[in-house]
Amino acid sequence: MKKTIKISEIVEELWRYGKCKIKEMPLDLNKTIKVPPEDVSEIIKVLKDLGDSSKLRILLLLRNGPLPVCIISYVLKLDQTLVSHHLNKLTRAELVESTRRGKFKLYNLTDRSRRLLDMLLSLTHHHRKPETEDASTFDQTVGI
Repeated sequence: MKKTIKISEIVEELWRYGKCKIKEMPLDLNKTIKVPPEDVSEIIKVLKDLGDSSKLRILLLLRNGPLPVCIISYVLKLDQTLVSHHLNKLTRAELVESTRRGKFKLYNLTDRSRRLLDMLLSLTHHHRKPETEDASTFDQTVGI
């Protein structure tokens, strides 16, 4: 299937078969539109990753800044093994990235997931930006 198509081609096809009285609609016939891809597996994969409440809660918690597994586990009241499992999946999905700070591995949102969460949260009426602190504040708190 074509990746783009002119509206005039669609109008002619629909008009020819009498499926729509589209010639009467105020459309720019010279406009070209992008056809959605047949394979939407990337979108489905991201939505599945976000569809699990624990993973989504982890992502929302990480909007506050980088955190280690132990703090994520404590705040969300989840087993550390489960949190690590979810973080591995989120890392493979490129929604989370990690950096090592001494003995700690800190997890943080990728730019991609931050934009995605902001977009999703903007669809809700409870949207508030998190108060963020930089990693150095965390370093001082845990004594790294």
